[in-house]
Amino acid sequence: MATGQGQSDTEWSGDQFKVLALLLAVAFGMGWIANSLLTPQPVSRSEAGSIAVIPRENMISGDWYFGEYMCLDDCSGHDAGFRWAHAHDVRRTAQCEGSGSNSFLEGCMVYLEIIGRVRTPE
Repeated sequence: MATGQGQSDTEWSGDQFKVLALLLAVAFGMGWIANSLLTPQPVSRSEAGSIAVIPRENMISGDWYFGEYMCLDDCSGHDAGFRWAHAHDVRRTAQCEGSGSNSFLEGCMVYLEIIGRVRTPE
């Protein structure tokens, strides 16, 4: 079946290729922008000090989390570890270890995750 001006359904005009190329470029650009916005980026030490990590509740289980770590109580140990890590300019995981309770250690690890020194838990 012809579509006019001698072109069949399977033939593309130069303008149709331009439109397709433009649409693909926009789609690729949107994917790159979305990936950039959704991928956590490391922050500087001064920026990390101004970040408030707010415990959040899992609406299904009712458990509370500080970063990616589950709190067993009110998350105060996690918060203390986070603040301690910032105050002591912690840069390595080893600096967190042996610094207190498990929740304190996890709070310190959240600090390192935010400044981009370690990967978040899988």
